[in-house]
Amino acid sequence: MLVAIPVSAFFIFALTELGQSSPIRRGWRDAFLKSAVLWGTLAALIPEGLGLFAGITRTWLAVAWLLALSLMVGWGVRHGLIGEGWRRLRSLRPPDSSAERGLILGLALVCLILLAVALAAPTNNVDSLGYHMSRVVHWAQNRSLRHYAASYYPQVSYPHWAEVAILNLHVLWGGDRLANLVQWSSMVGSLVAVSAIAASLGASTRGQLAASAFALSIPMGVLQSTSTQNDYAAGFWAALVAYFVALDWTRGLTRHEFLYLTLAFGLGLLTKATFFVYGAPFMLAYLARRLRKEGIVSLLLRIVVLIGVVSLLNSGVWLRNLITYGGPYGSPQVVSEEIAFLEALRPGPTDEQRETVEPPLRAEDSHPDAGILKEVVSFLEWSGARIAESAALNLVTPVKFVNDRLYAALGQFPSIFRDHILRALSNAAWNHEDTAGNPIHLAAVPFCLAALLFLARARRTPGLGLLYSSLALSTFPLLAIAIQLATTDFGVRFQLPFFILWGPVVGVVVSGLGRRWLSGFVGAGLILSAWPYVLLNNTRPVIGHTPWPTRVNSVFTAPPQEIAFAAWPELQEPYMAAVGLIEARSCTRVALRIDSGDPKYLFWWLLDAPQSGYRLENLNTDESLERYIVTDFDPCVAVCTICGNRMELDGLAFVTDFSGVRIFAPPGEDGPD
Repeated sequence: MLVAIPVSAFFIFALTELGQSSPIRRGWRDAFLKSAVLWGTLAALIPEGLGLFAGITRTWLAVAWLLALSLMVGWGVRHGLIGEGWRRLRSLRPPDSSAERGLILGLALVCLILLAVALAAPTNNVDSLGYHMSRVVHWAQNRSLRHYAASYYPQVSYPHWAEVAILNLHVLWGGDRLANLVQWSSMVGSLVAVSAIAASLGASTRGQLAASAFALSIPMGVLQSTSTQNDYAAGFWAALVAYFVALDWTRGLTRHEFLYLTLAFGLGLLTKATFFVYGAPFMLAYLARRLRKEGIVSLLLRIVVLIGVVSLLNSGVWLRNLITYGGPYGSPQVVSEEIAFLEALRPGPTDEQRETVEPPLRAEDSHPDAGILKEVVSFLEWSGARIAESAALNLVTPVKFVNDRLYAALGQFPSIFRDHILRALSNAAWNHEDTAGNPIHLAAVPFCLAALLFLARARRTPGLGLLYSSLALSTFPLLAIAIQLATTDFGVRFQLPFFILWGPVVGVVVSGLGRRWLSGFVGAGLILSAWPYVLLNNTRPVIGHTPWPTRVNSVFTAPPQEIAFAAWPELQEPYMAAVGLIEARSCTRVALRIDSGDPKYLFWWLLDAPQSGYRLENLNTDESLERYIVTDFDPCVAVCTICGNRMELDGLAFVTDFSGVRIFAPPGEDGPD
C-alpha cells in the first residue's frame, strides 16, 4: 500500500531524532513530537508544491514522500542515527509500579477502541459533509489546491492543514477509509505532548499519566477523535507550541528546536483560525523571555524567522484568498463579522440597547472622561457575560435531572445567560461532537488554580506551574472575546484545545499534593468517565441504542450508508435513488446545484468519486467564485436540491424527482416521470 510510505516516514523521522538526542535531556516523547512537526510540514508542502503543476496524483505523491523518506534514511544510516534510535527505543521499559502500568493500559485501551471506530465509520459529521471532506475530493479531482466553484465558501477560504493531511491519505489509499485518522492521530499526539509538558513543569511520572488521562477523557475530544473535523488537530499544534515554550523555560531551545516551534505555530495557523488564541499567548511568552535573556537584536532575528516560516507554510492559501477575496482569510467583511470584539466595539446601540429606554442625562455624564469610562465598563460587562456563556456550554451531562437543575439555575441570571444559550443547552446532545459539554474538566480548572496557589505558598510546586497555568487560562477568555461563534450552539467544540492545554496543570497539581494514591485515583477516574462517550457516540457508536442516545446502530454492525446518513436519515433514500439513476445511465459527468448547507460530500461518497472516474462540478456558487466555474464542462446529468418545480436547468431537461432531489439530463434522453 502506498500509504505506508508517509507512515514509514514518520517513524524514520522519529528514530533519527531519537538517535541524535541525549537520552538524559530528551526521550522518545521529544522525538515523537519533533517527528510530528516534520511530518506535518511535509504533509502541507508536498501537495502545495505538486498542486502548482496539477500533480496531486497517487504516483507523484508517492514519489515525493518516497524521496523524503529516502533522504532521511540516507542521513540516518550514514550517521548511525537510525540504529542508535532503534537501540534506545528497544531499551524503553514499562514502569515498575502496577498503578502506572494500569493507567498506561487504560489509556491504550481507549485509544485502540477509538482507532477501531475511526477505521470502521464513514464520515458523517455535519461540517465534514458540508466542507471538510468536500474540499478534499475537489482537490483530488482537480489534482491541485487551487480554488474552485463551491456552493459553500469555507470549502475554499478556510485554513486547511487537517484536510490537506487527509488529502495525502485519501489519494494514496484511493478512498476515505483513513480520513478519520488525522483527528485520531492528533489525539494520540496530544496525549504525548501533554505528558511531556507536565514533565517539563516538574510533574512526577504519575502526574504525567494523570495529565494524559485528563486530556484523553475530554468528552468533546473523545467524540471528535473519530471524525474529520479539525479542532483536535488545532489542539495538537497548540500543545506542541506550549511544549517547546515549556522546554525553553527549563533549558533553552537549540536553533533547530526554535525552528520546530515556528513550524508548529505556522501549522496551527494553517489548521484553524481559532488556533491563534491558543498559540499566540505562548509564543508571546517565548519572545518576551528571549528579549529578557538575549536582547532586542536576537528578538528581532527570531521574529523575522517566525514570520518567514509562518508565511512559507501559509502562503498558498493566503495568496489564493487574496486573489479571490482580497484578504488572506477570505472576505475581509466576513472575517470582521466573525471577530466578536469588533462587533462589541462598533459604535451605535445594539439590539438589546434599542429595546431599553435611555435614562435622562446626568450632570456627571457630561464629563469628557465619562463616555470613555462607560464604554470600558460596558465592554468589561460584555466580555464577562461571553466568558460565562462559553463556560456554561460545558454544563451538558448525560443525566437529564442534573441538566434541568443546572439550566434552571442559569435562567435566574438573564442578564448574563441569554435565551439562545439556554436553548442551546436544552437542545444539546451530551454525546454529539458539536454540542457535548465537558463538566468534569471545567470543574477541574478552578480546583487546580486553588491547589496551585496553595502549593505555591507551601513551596511544594515549581513556579513554572503557575506561569504555565496563567498562559493556558488566558486562552479561554481570549476565545470568548475574539471568536463570534464561541457562544453559539456548537461553540463549545472550539474549547477543545483549552482543555488539552490544561492537562499538564492537572499533572502538576497531582504531583504537588504528594499522595501516591491520588494520581492513580484521578487517572483511573478520568479514564472511567470517558467510557460513556467512547461507547455511545451519538453518530458513531460502539454500542448502538436507537433512537436515543444513539442515532444509528453500532458502527461495527450497521450498514455504512446508515452511518453516513446519521445526521440526515431522511436524505438517504433520495440521495441513493439519485445516485442509482446516475449509475444506470453510465454517466460520469455530474453537475451539482445544491444548497450550501446540504451534505454534498455524500454524493461523492456514494459515487466513490473521483477515484472511480466520476467527475462532479458545481453549477451554483457565490459571486467571488464565479470565475472558477468550469465553462467547458459538459454534464450528462445534473442533480439539484434547490430547483423547486423548474423543468429546465442550464440546458438540461427535467427527468425525475426523488423527494426534492431533482435530476436533469440533456433534452430528448428521458422524459419526466
